[in-house]
Amino acid sequence: MKHIKIMINLLSVLFFINAHAQTPLRVGVILDLDPLSFKESSGSFAGAAVDLFSYIAQDLKWSYEFVPLEPVFDKAVEKVHKKELDIIVGPILVNHERYKIADFSRPFFLSSLGVAVKQVDKSNLVEIIFGDLKENVAYFLPLMIALFLCVMISFYIIDNKGSLQNLKQFFPRIGKAFWETLMILIQGAFSDSRLIIRRLVLLFWLFPSMVFFSIIVGSISSSLTVIEHRKESARSITKEELAGKRIAVLEGRAAAEKVKALGAIVVSVHSIEEGLKLIDEGKVFGAVDEYIILEKNIHHASNLKVVMSDLTLGNDEVAFAFQKNSPLLDDFNQKLLYLQDKQFSEKICARHLGKNGHLCVL
Repeated sequence: MKHIKIMINLLSVLFFINAHAQTPLRVGVILDLDPLSFKESSGSFAGAAVDLFSYIAQDLKWSYEFVPLEPVFDKAVEKVHKKELDIIVGPILVNHERYKIADFSRPFFLSSLGVAVKQVDKSNLVEIIFGDLKENVAYFLPLMIALFLCVMISFYIIDNKGSLQNLKQFFPRIGKAFWETLMILIQGAFSDSRLIIRRLVLLFWLFPSMVFFSIIVGSISSSLTVIEHRKESARSITKEELAGKRIAVLEGRAAAEKVKALGAIVVSVHSIEEGLKLIDEGKVFGAVDEYIILEKNIHHASNLKVVMSDLTLGNDEVAFAFQKNSPLLDDFNQKLLYLQDKQFSEKICARHLGKNGHLCVL
């Protein structure tokens, strides 16, 4: 009886393989998850997950055709369960409920859940620069004005040999004295003792003036550096800040459970772009998904005031989904394990992941 069951199983496998040798495998690709799985403008399917699957499938000489799927993971796995599709390609997190209705390959990618939030700084370039100048120069400016008046009065007294008569000509005389002294300092002339004194007074003025000018230049330079840093850096938040906040999560994503566990309110969206727009409009506090997916979408949506935070909600391994008891799974896993052991998977994924290609080597 035992031998009969083995023969039946072998015949089933042979029948399945023979059937699929003639009929292409129906492979669903979860879209809009650049750089893991998406559709290019040319209409071709692309992404690190797509490239990795395609490499293995071609090496195993499988015939297959891609079927586009919306980024609703539970519905995608349900299609495999109903045998509408043979395999699902995309960053699918394996959980207990999904494992009941489908089988999964060994993990092919280490997912890190990131949080995208609204950019804090709303000031424009002029406001930032003047704000820094006000903070750094406000206390020094009255001193510079007082010193300038002292220098002008000194020029006037020197020019009039210590007399304070004819005050009606005070401002014209001090102006003339200042420019004459400046030219003397540049050209050099020591024929008159008064000019020497005026030169010394001017030098006394020029030293704090240079310091004052350095402060202004330093403030402007610092402002520009801060602005550039804010554009590139992540916003710092904590898990406690998410409590009670509205957080956008793709419909059917397991990340929703982690968001709920933090006391946040889950807002289901149909695409990452929709979630980022809601952040920009102030309708949600943030969005949660794979870090590299959020980061790539923020880069594409440069017109939105959204940045990545420095908060991660843990790491998870994602896999390809297969029909339950699929005879294709063992060969696929063996090939995937070989690619990961030899680090070939990193090279394949690097086309779309760049420096993060190592996340495909587990």
